[in-house]
Amino acid sequence: MHKLLSYFEQIVWPAWEQTLNETKIKLKTDNKRVAFKCSNNLIPLDEIVLEFIHLICDKLELTTSLINVNNSAKWVNSPNCGATSIFIGTTRDTFEDKILEQLEYEAYNDMAFSEMSKLCKEVRNKIPTIERICICHRLGQVPVGEISVFIATSSPQRKAAIEATEWLINSLKERVPIWKKELYSDGSSSWKENKEQPFNATIQSNHF
Repeated sequence: MHKLLSYFEQIVWPAWEQTLNETKIKLKTDNKRVAFKCSNNLIPLDEIVLEFIHLICDKLELTTSLINVNNSAKWVNSPNCGATSIFIGTTRDTFEDKILEQLEYEAYNDMAFSEMSKLCKEVRNKIPTIERICICHRLGQVPVGEISVFIATSSPQRKAAIEATEWLINSLKERVPIWKKELYSDGSSSWKENKEQPFNATIQSNHF
């Protein structure tokens, strides 16, 4: 057993660390990004795995739990970015003169994740300086005052981050298959698509 532990300590672990570091360098050089999809059945991950995931991934989350704003904001932090733009959507207490008690969200998870991944790719094509992206959306019941959606982007310049975040929230509401049920104080309710009118904003290339 002692020889086996020594083998792992002196050979296996150093080789794994070297491979991990080389992969990090290559990913940074190639500017590769993929989507890290989170849901409530996600298994716990140790710090090393999370560090690696953070390096290469956009964070996409659908959850019935409270959205952790601090952790989600930290996800987009990057040493080479001087700007982070954050949008937080909460349940308000009225809608069209009706008193609202809470919202209830449902989604086709696989389709929602697929569409959110497309949005991340598209916004990077529109604004190449975007470094990191985080999109979190609540499912289930969301009472008045609680956060239903969190979107954050980071970039070296503030204008790029602000425009990217605005484009993402509008595009998410237009395209991602998420529906909400509005529950009112009088006992009535109404199901609605989580969509808005098409967003036709033109994104300029001269960000500062």
